[in-house]
Amino acid sequence: MNGADNEWSEQGLHYFAAGHGAGVPGAGTAMVGRGRAGAVSWGTEVEIDIGLADDGTVAELRWRCHGCPAVQAACSWIAEQAPGMQPRALLEYSAVCVADALALPPARLGVLLVVEDALRAAVASVAE
Repeated sequence: MNGADNEWSEQGLHYFAAGHGAGVPGAGTAMVGRGRAGAVSWGTEVEIDIGLADDGTVAELRWRCHGCPAVQAACSWIAEQAPGMQPRALLEYSAVCVADALALPPARLGVLLVVEDALRAAVASVAE
C-alpha cells in the first residue's frame, strides 16, 4: 500500500501474495520459540514459530495469522528476512521498520504492532 489505504505498493502485493513462511512448521522441524499476540476477537491475531540451525541462527520462521492483508504481507516479509539471522537481531523489525520496507501507510501501524509483539514474544521464548 502507499499513501491511500486501498492502494498497494509493489512490495506489499508481492509479500501478501507470496506468503513466505505461512503455516505450521514441517514434520521433524525443531521449532524452539513461539510467540503469540492479539486475538481473533480484536480482528488481528498472529502466532510466530522460530526454528534454529545448529549454529544458533534462525533456520526457519513460520507464522499463522487472522488479520488484514497488511499483517499477512508483514509476516511474509519477516519470514523471508529471518533465515541466517541471530534471533535477537529479529527485534530490529519494528512495526515502523516493516511499514517502511513494505511502503504501508501509517494507518496500518496499529495492526503491525501485533506482528511486532508476536515476534518479540517468539524471540523471548527462544532465550528461555
